[in-house]
Amino acid sequence: MSSATRVFYDSVGKVAIYEDDATATDFKASANSTMASYYTRIGEQFNADIEPIIRNNFGDMRRRDATTDKNGVVILLFTPRIAQAGSNALGVTSTCDLKPRDDKKSHAVGGPYTGTNTNGSSNYGEIAYITLPTVVGSGYGGNTADEWYRSIRSTIVHEGKHLAAYAERAFKSYPVESEWLEEGTARLAEELWMRIAVDKVGWKSGTGFGNVTPPVNVFCDLQTTAPCASGLRPAKIMSRHFGTMLTALKNPGQYSVFGGPGAVPYAEAWSRVRYAVDRYASTEKAFVESLTVAPDTGVRNLELRSGGVTIGQLLGGRALSMYADHYPGLASANADIAFPTWDLRNIYTWFNGSSASPTALPYPLVPTPLTFGSVTSTPVVALLGGSSTWYELSGTQMAPQLLRLEGSGGAALPSTLRLAIARLQ
Repeated sequence: MSSATRVFYDSVGKVAIYEDDATATDFKASANSTMASYYTRIGEQFNADIEPIIRNNFGDMRRRDATTDKNGVVILLFTPRIAQAGSNALGVTSTCDLKPRDDKKSHAVGGPYTGTNTNGSSNYGEIAYITLPTVVGSGYGGNTADEWYRSIRSTIVHEGKHLAAYAERAFKSYPVESEWLEEGTARLAEELWMRIAVDKVGWKSGTGFGNVTPPVNVFCDLQTTAPCASGLRPAKIMSRHFGTMLTALKNPGQYSVFGGPGAVPYAEAWSRVRYAVDRYASTEKAFVESLTVAPDTGVRNLELRSGGVTIGQLLGGRALSMYADHYPGLASANADIAFPTWDLRNIYTWFNGSSASPTALPYPLVPTPLTFGSVTSTPVVALLGGSSTWYELSGTQMAPQLLRLEGSGGAALPSTLRLAIARLQ
């Protein structure tokens, strides 16, 4: 039997923070004033901006409270057990915890619990389990308390979005969302926290890497001093999105939006949702909230929320936008091939640069070059379902261009394969 000590709760009452009693003394709030301060700041930020952003855009994390623990709060349990398990996860939530206290009986709101708790896998509450620092000391070298605080709030937002989705769908007896879309929208919640609360940049504002003016986005993710050390900064947020998506852009066809190992599929799913919101939403709130509380899941859910366009259109449009976004010399991109909330070319020009100068990296997505006219056979080694690969036709076009796609040895291709084309010059 595990036990925990409450280290934060206030009269606002949206969250209670607990510390696993198995936490090493060096990291316990009772012995470490820095950890005690960070728990308080996390609790205050949860009440002030994290919980409202999740509730206003996705759903209510406490929707099932009347049939779970009836305490009116979300519980954040900080525990060393996540790291001890050898997992790369920074946080965990479980749909099992939203099971009723007693699967055989119903209870009036505010009434006492009776009967026997029959769901042995449940802790009966809205709970997110969050990892702890592992390195003693201060500063930002390794997983110290300072570095942990800088990074962990994005994880709390991410797991909070999961809780909201689980609670809203359970409340309506809808199925749990497909994993790929659930993770993509959890990454979207992190983005909204960055844009609404941390850096205050707008939807479709073409935000780039950031700089001293304005000190936003990945620029401030990489800094721990002024001008990125005020407000809710230092914080690491969107560098996780763009950093993992960078891997996919450099390796076309190797990462699927529908899942796979590591964090890259999370970023791929996020970029697909972000594209759909930018292209088809009247407002972000209406779009993402409808994704969360709909009876549909996965591909069907995203198609319907996007006005009924097919997944092929969504994947093709997003793939084109990854290359066409702020393409040199392209005055204005058609909405079908735009990624207007972010300036991808600016972000990746500076990505991994210092605070003083860009790395002047070429754009990481490099299509296979082809020349108009007679094109020799260009083999594709592999193309995972839900992934994309890119080609760029250039040169002097003297006649209509024929493109023929076929399987190895002339075999028929899958009927689900799609080709998306955009003219950029």
